[in-house]
Amino acid sequence: MIVGSIYFGILIGHMTSYWNDNVGVAMEMAKRQRALLTYHKKYHLPDNLYYQMLDFIKSETSDNHSVMEQEFLICHLPPSFRNEIDAFKLQGLVNEVSFFRDKNPAFVLKIVNKMFPLTVPAGNTLYS
Repeated sequence: MIVGSIYFGILIGHMTSYWNDNVGVAMEMAKRQRALLTYHKKYHLPDNLYYQMLDFIKSETSDNHSVMEQEFLICHLPPSFRNEIDAFKLQGLVNEVSFFRDKNPAFVLKIVNKMFPLTVPAGNTLYS
């Protein structure tokens, strides 16, 4: 009887652990999908790009991400997705610069990928 109850306790412990692991993975996946949806709403990404990113998240199987934030999610996408997102986010800025209007889109994409935000105190010279 004691052996049976010990066996039953071990079995229940293993089943509970297995169930918690599956629930944890599902919760992490839901967190990632919510972060992507928030990012999609914030930057108004094209629907086809959003669904490509969603498929990538669903197919990714690594468990090394604990808390998924929006920018962290973008950093872990394949470079082609990141480039597409950056190009889409900066499209309005690029359209305002007359230099880029008649240039090859591949050239503009290379320039966009090298852009980064820069804050400069008033009175400093940026270019002379």
